[in-house]
Amino acid sequence: MEPKKRLFLLDAYAMIFKAYYGLIRNPRITRSGMNTSAVFGFVNMLQDLLKREQPSHIAVCFDVGGGTFRHEMFHEYKANRDETPASWWRCPTFIAFWRHITSPRFQNRVLRRMM
Repeated sequence: MEPKKRLFLLDAYAMIFKAYYGLIRNPRITRSGMNTSAVFGFVNMLQDLLKREQPSHIAVCFDVGGGTFRHEMFHEYKANRDETPASWWRCPTFIAFWRHITSPRFQNRVLRRMM
C-alpha cells in the first residue's frame, strides 16, 4: 500500500508572529544581543509539525512586501497588529536556517525519517 500523501501549506509570518510574541516576556537573546525568539519558536513549531503530522510535502508561504488587494478594499486591514520588528528580516540565523532546510541533504534526511 502506497503511503498517504499529505501536503501542508504553512503561513510563515503567522508562525513567526506567534513565536516572537509568544516569547515576548522571556525572549531568546544571543550573547551579541540579537533577539532570536522568532527563529527559535518557528523552528520548534516546524519540528513539532514534522514529527507529529509527518507530511509527505510541505510548503512555507511568505507574504509579499507591500500592500495587497485587502488593503485597498479595507484600509484598516491589520491595523491593530503590532509593527513588525525590523530585525526579523535581517536575522542571519533565520536566513541560514532556510538555506539549510531547503538543501537536498536536509530534505533527504527528513524524507528517510518519514518513510
